[in-house]
Amino acid sequence: GYVGFGGTRKWDIEDMALRHEVYRVYNDWVMELNAVDPDRLMILPHLPVFDPPTVAKEVERLAKMGCRAVEFVPYDAGQPLLHECWETTWSVMEETGVAFCAHIGGKVQTTLPPNARGARLAYFSLAPVSLAKPIADLVYCGALERHPKLKVLFAECRAGWIPFLVYWMDRQALERGGLFKDTGLKMLPSEYCRRQVRVSFEEDDIAGMLIQHEECTLRDMLVWGADYPHPQGTWPDPDPIFYKMFKDQDP
Repeated sequence: GYVGFGGTRKWDIEDMALRHEVYRVYNDWVMELNAVDPDRLMILPHLPVFDPPTVAKEVERLAKMGCRAVEFVPYDAGQPLLHECWETTWSVMEETGVAFCAHIGGKVQTTLPPNARGARLAYFSLAPVSLAKPIADLVYCGALERHPKLKVLFAECRAGWIPFLVYWMDRQALERGGLFKDTGLKMLPSEYCRRQVRVSFEEDDIAGMLIQHEECTLRDMLVWGADYPHPQGTWPDPDPIFYKMFKDQDP
């Protein structure tokens, strides 16, 4: 199957009505493409997260068109993921079965830093962990507790750093027990992550080593993708990279 994300920077349009219309037209277009072969194609519509009150309605509209997953850009969100304004959106996603997908990237107005004194390489080095805050916000705000059927995917963020994040989130619950009581969570963050959160990666030898440990959260969270057609991914032949990462692993 093919899951398609759009550009990592969406449209920077000041006119709010026009911006909504561009999103709507794009979403109609990708759903038309998906309809050609819905069992193989899942090109993700973009949610208008810059305007939180409109998002749940757009999820409903897309679900009626057969949509199974959408792209939610946390960097463009009108409010952080932990804000109560998203509660209706989580409810609609859970009810319709539409999955939440987020990709590494940045705000619409973000430009790449100049290639001077290592600035650009430093930027790209940090790109995967830019999703750490959305992951922590989504878990600790209780969205996954209140909506146990909500499915979440964080894409192209690699995976070797994820076990430490999940471990450290658990540590906050265990070491700051008084604060944890106020979250409304009934399980440790790692349990929500295992149950509902997935992360996709292409080439990550660290992740390949970590999943050899049975207690590693990655064993329940990993989704592999070839990241076609990025040169930094596995294109044009993923086989050598894939089998090197998972050498000696059982199915």
